[in-house]
Amino acid sequence: VGNVITIAAYGSGAEPTISGLDLITNWSDNGGKVVNTWKAIVTTEPKIVYFNTTRGTNKTSVQLCTDANNWYWSSNVLYVYSTSNPSSAYTFPGIQAGSRSECIVVQGVNYVNFENLNLWGSNGDGITIQNSNYIIFDNVDTYGMYFSGVTTPYTTNASSNITYKNSEMSYNGANGIIFGL
Repeated sequence: VGNVITIAAYGSGAEPTISGLDLITNWSDNGGKVVNTWKAIVTTEPKIVYFNTTRGTNKTSVQLCTDANNWYWSSNVLYVYSTSNPSSAYTFPGIQAGSRSECIVVQGVNYVNFENLNLWGSNGDGITIQNSNYIIFDNVDTYGMYFSGVTTPYTTNASSNITYKNSEMSYNGANGIIFGL
């Protein structure tokens, strides 16, 4: 048995959340070009956008952003529909855009335990595991990812002895867990 590394909550209180989203706060009116649309500089193309805790609907143009929770991204600008400034219309926690492809990447390591964590929203997967062994996820919830909660891609040196217990994968765009892509 190797030396086990544990990544977990420290002390008491709410479980920590590792997020693949960035809170967007630099909103400006879209200049009347499309009624009730606002824009902000967002340099990473989001695959998901959350309005408070509601997953938004990606539209194919800013002109189609005509309802609540509609969004569109082009040329480093995120556009959203809102009848007032999104910074005051959405405050719990606000508008968040996917900016990281994963919340946790476990690659080429052995004997790591993850405990009592929440993973929330990413442009890809919550957890990606590659070439790693003896990994335990205990009470690690993944939700709201663009693709999957957990992915273990097939490689020539595949991972083994991966344990998930007391964990939930929900509201992900494609799958809870994928083994061997």
